[in-house]
Amino acid sequence: GRTGYRQFNDNFYRSTNPAAMDYTSSISATFEAVVGQVYVFTYYLLGNVAAAQTQVVTTMDVIVAGESLELFSTRPTVIAGTQVPMGRVNATVGSQQFTSTWVATASGTTTFEFLFTMPPVAPTGITYNDDVWVSLPTISQPVGCV
Repeated sequence: GRTGYRQFNDNFYRSTNPAAMDYTSSISATFEAVVGQVYVFTYYLLGNVAAAQTQVVTTMDVIVAGESLELFSTRPTVIAGTQVPMGRVNATVGSQQFTSTWVATASGTTTFEFLFTMPPVAPTGITYNDDVWVSLPTISQPVGCV
């Protein structure tokens, strides 16, 4: 009943090591692109920062053929990016639609990817990452394109 997929649990990556690396994970799909064609990707996003907005910020990058089209952040005041629409915990409504446009620079199999980045959280204190739910995209071309 939710928008789509959520990447892992809130506290996927706990660490006492201050030099610990961010955790990244992706959801991807491939499609056949035609050079010079314009493609429009439509998808829905929803996130939440629970009650106190003290969780660790999650970002999500929309990437096509290795090119970053959009960067979303659960709190742009902390990490720059377009605001992920925020809803209540475990919300099943409140997602918003977004579109990203891309022009193919080559023909062939092309990868569309949602890349999530979650910094490590501490074993105590702030122990959760912000949630992000996302739908798989629909791919279309603008009116008038063949």
